[in-house]
Amino acid sequence: MHVQSKGFAALAASIFRIVFLLVVSSESNGTATAAPWPLGEFSPQSSTTHGCPQGYSCRKFEVQCPRVSQKASGNLAVASPYAVPRGLIMFFSGGSGKSWWTAQSTEAYDLADDLRSLGFLIVQVKWSNSGWLRSSPGNDAGIAHLACRPATVIQYVHQQYYLPLGIQAPLGEAGFCITGGSGGASQVSYALSHYGLDQILDVVIPTGGPPHAALPKSCMNNPGEKDYWFSVNTRNFIDEGFGFFSKTGPCSRQDPSFISRWNEESTSTGGSDYYHPTTRVAFIVGEQDRAMRQIAKDYFRRLRQNGSPYVTWKTVSSTKHTIVETKKGRRVLRKSILAAIQ
Repeated sequence: MHVQSKGFAALAASIFRIVFLLVVSSESNGTATAAPWPLGEFSPQSSTTHGCPQGYSCRKFEVQCPRVSQKASGNLAVASPYAVPRGLIMFFSGGSGKSWWTAQSTEAYDLADDLRSLGFLIVQVKWSNSGWLRSSPGNDAGIAHLACRPATVIQYVHQQYYLPLGIQAPLGEAGFCITGGSGGASQVSYALSHYGLDQILDVVIPTGGPPHAALPKSCMNNPGEKDYWFSVNTRNFIDEGFGFFSKTGPCSRQDPSFISRWNEESTSTGGSDYYHPTTRVAFIVGEQDRAMRQIAKDYFRRLRQNGSPYVTWKTVSSTKHTIVETKKGRRVLRKSILAAIQ
């Protein structure tokens, strides 16, 4: 019995050592993940025709998220494909997200319509009232916690609109695809970094962002990081996401005591997961968008450093912040949606 006990102890120690090494190896390669942040509650509301894009059907909704005191309301615009369904694309507009993505220009509307002709169901998200990026006075929610709002909508659209299509997209093809510009790029990026939605997302395309990738660098005005610095108005806007509406919040004051909070709420530093083995992530940034070429690159680098295999970066020549403003930008976005892993 004594010999058997020693043998068992040695075997147990060996197993423990192997498990320990695997865990250490996983962490050193950046593949270890924490639990994703919880999603909120999605409540469908009445259908509406007021302000609905031509050719779409629209429905109001509300979202209530943890740690966020106020509900957010918005609208979904849904347009069926003209051909045999091959996938679903969600579009998120910039800033607070209070406009339809197709309202940017006739060319943006035509691009979405072209994608419908190729078999894509189109879903646009427009936020109402104060949008998705603002908290309420005194409620220190933070940008990433506010991003529970679009992440919850993405989960709902996947269940209610994409799964019924019965599509099994090959690896890296859309499939279920989400894209957004500027603040919309943050909406789609947080779905990966903080909310674990890579499990359902085939393709994610941030354009002109995400601008919330490195909040400490953008708020602190550190020497050598000038391309990250936010303007005064943008700093005030950031502070509103943390419950400061007096224009004297920590980003406006460049308060170093708030750096840990900004890190927690940034896409490149505070997330639960940066390893996405089955999700293609395609960053598109304008050549003339110097700030976003720096800020968004932090999130891009984090994904690459953590081993995400299908992450690409495209700089569009002669293009500023809004990618779809130029023909080249629209062409690159369309190509990124239709691309496949070779």
